Amino acid sequence: MTAGATGKVQIMNQKPSKPRPTGSGDRKALKGEVTDAAVRESTERSWDDWFAVLDQWGAKNRPRGEIVRWLVEDQGVDQWWAQTLTVGYEQERGLPAPDQDS
Repeated sequence: MTAGATGKVQIMNQKPSKPRPTGSGDRKALKGEVTDAAVRESTERSWDDWFAVLDQWGAKNRPRGEIVRWLVEDQGVDQWWAQTLTVGYEQERGLPAPDQDS
């Protein structure tokens, strides 16, 4: 076997990487990747608690930037967590991502 053929065999024997979810895939992907324990530890609320708070505030009818800004400015959430919670909320509620057509 040549060096090129050996490399091919090694690549073919590698385990495929897990594909990243897209807008047409698993809508609850982020919630599955970021544990409820991590959300609670960093924000003092669970995913479901945040979803309820965001529903009550009317997040379904607001753009992503406004939701993130509200979480940071009014709820005291760190910027990274605000983005994460917002994307998780959009996925959980089946809302289109900003780059998708409604």
